[in-house]
Amino acid sequence: MPFSLKYLRTSKELTEAGLVITSLEIRGYDDFVEKYGMPHAEEPVWTALYMCINYLNEVGMFLHKGFIDIELVDELFGYRVAYFWEKLKPLIEGWRKQLNPQVAKWFEYLCNEMKKREQKLQPQA
Repeated sequence: MPFSLKYLRTSKELTEAGLVITSLEIRGYDDFVEKYGMPHAEEPVWTALYMCINYLNEVGMFLHKGFIDIELVDELFGYRVAYFWEKLKPLIEGWRKQLNPQVAKWFEYLCNEMKKREQKLQPQA
């Protein structure tokens, strides 16, 4: 079955989750867990985190598998990939230490590929 761009459509819920994450002040994994507790479905912050991280992780996997190209990703998401990665990196690193070193690996891959693209597009001095 061919890949469809409908999988990359941003829902109202995902947009709202992004707004929740944008408003967070993340000083580190331990500080975040102290403030919001451990993950649980009743907490809107955790729902927003899982929604955004999983979504960008899926986009990264689609990119890695060749279902989409980096130009499309850049046109759809642009700077937001790096913004969310940098914002959420302390949490992801904490989860990797506590749960699984593979947490959000495709999200990280996506960010790295976006950075490579940005470097290639920079004018050469």
